Amino acid sequence: MFILLKPRGKSEDDLTPVTVFNREIKKISPEHSFIGVNWQGDTELNSRLFSNPGHFNAFIKTLKDLNIDTIRYPGGENVAYYFWDVPNERVFRYLKQLKKQNPKILYRNSIKKNDRITFGEFLDFCKKAGIKATIQLNTHTYFDREKNAIVPLKEYQRGISGKRIRKTGKVNWQLVDKAAKYAAQQVKWAKKNNYSDVIAYWELGNEEMGSAPLNSIYTGNEYGELAARYIKEIIKVDPSVRIIRTGAANPVKKARHINEWSRAVSNNASLQEYNNFIFAVTNHFYVYGDSGKDSSFGAFRDNALYNPKLDVSKRLDFHKTILDEANLGRAVIFVNEFNASYFDSLYCHSWIGAIGNAHLMLNCANSPLCYHMDYFNLFHHYFIINNVYSNKGFGVLHYAYNSSYPIVRYPVAGVIKLLNENIKGSVLKTNFDAPGAYAVAARDGNIIKVILLNKEKSKKVKLNFDGFKHPAYVGNSSLGINVPEGFTPLKTGTSSSNPPEIAQLNILENGIKVLGEASSGYDVTLPANTLSVFSFKLRE
Repeated sequence: MFILLKPRGKSEDDLTPVTVFNREIKKISPEHSFIGVNWQGDTELNSRLFSNPGHFNAFIKTLKDLNIDTIRYPGGENVAYYFWDVPNERVFRYLKQLKKQNPKILYRNSIKKNDRITFGEFLDFCKKAGIKATIQLNTHTYFDREKNAIVPLKEYQRGISGKRIRKTGKVNWQLVDKAAKYAAQQVKWAKKNNYSDVIAYWELGNEEMGSAPLNSIYTGNEYGELAARYIKEIIKVDPSVRIIRTGAANPVKKARHINEWSRAVSNNASLQEYNNFIFAVTNHFYVYGDSGKDSSFGAFRDNALYNPKLDVSKRLDFHKTILDEANLGRAVIFVNEFNASYFDSLYCHSWIGAIGNAHLMLNCANSPLCYHMDYFNLFHHYFIINNVYSNKGFGVLHYAYNSSYPIVRYPVAGVIKLLNENIKGSVLKTNFDAPGAYAVAARDGNIIKVILLNKEKSKKVKLNFDGFKHPAYVGNSSLGINVPEGFTPLKTGTSSSNPPEIAQLNILENGIKVLGEASSGYDVTLPANTLSVFSFKLRE
């Protein structure tokens, strides 16, 4: 009699191993948190927020609670029409004229001349809030005081439709030199007025290869030459500044033009003379699918959770090779714009959108090349349009000035808070081979934090330590337990929030049972769609 024995498959009781190794990947900056934000509200209702003491103090309290202590200002392409000492009325009057020629220019009809805070007001806010700032310098346009007009540093002929004809672009180098001196004046003013301790970095422009309405769309060699001229003037007034310049790289074939652009910048002879003054190079990271083809929640969920672009390691490794080729290996990489969701999807502010962004943040945390990240962006992108809460857009906070809940957190705010609290000290090597899951570990002194993301159904894992002497379990914190995938704390199209739902996104302490001990490993069941942190203390 023969009995056919079926091979034993993996039972539900089997545990997927998660291993933390005593091997350092990188150190997190002790000066500030790993994840900051882009302000991107410079042309929005800032004055209304800053002039209301109750709202202003609530805003600062919220930032401190979220451990957000770095802000990139003015944020994104806003820098192309930011002039630090020009009265708002003069800037906006000319922007209004430009908008008639090009409706895509980021000028909202509802903006009034006094809506924008001044450069000094922003830096005073940073001092009060304990914020470090990355200040972007305008490399795209110059404000000609004699003409009382915004003048592009690279001029183009335009077609009948008003669209720029790319091949006709010509840089006005005399104007570039004026703009470089103007940037140096901004650095000098900040130093003279005792803001040097507030400004951590000075950044040369934004996405110089990009085609935003007021962007110059420089070639790589042009931007390299421009950056050299800016640095030359800046270090005359303060040679101690840390400078960030634009970069980009992606190993995929369709990004070949971006890589060629990046190499041209790095290899520019004029810029190479100032390599020692370049602290960091940028790499912006947006992960979104084709929302025009399928705007369903299912399509959004698949993109936010499983888009292969979420694996940033190959991209950053490739970027590093470009820097090494130009003897810029000492420079670090700032992912100072990122978002893992459709820009204007109705689901961007759902819990699943926050989970997608958590994956991207953890991926960058595990990269030895990523020094810092700035989420895009701090304020809800469309909050200028009206005073209602909306799911559409993207941001960490929503400001609704007529509401009894003026500073509202979107789900991603909790993710940033949890990660900034726990990604400190040294990032350690981990191994967690499971579909829809990801792990990061960080050691700060004698405390190890193991961060586990589970983007699928509940998982049973065994947490092991390799090279450590029996770390003792301390406790856990988690986000997302029993929170529906499509959950958002806001009611679309209304001017009132729902506080009980907002409370669901509070960090839950010790909501996950942990069994076992260090010698044999710890058994943990990770709930579906959750971000959790497990704390351990190293024994003497």
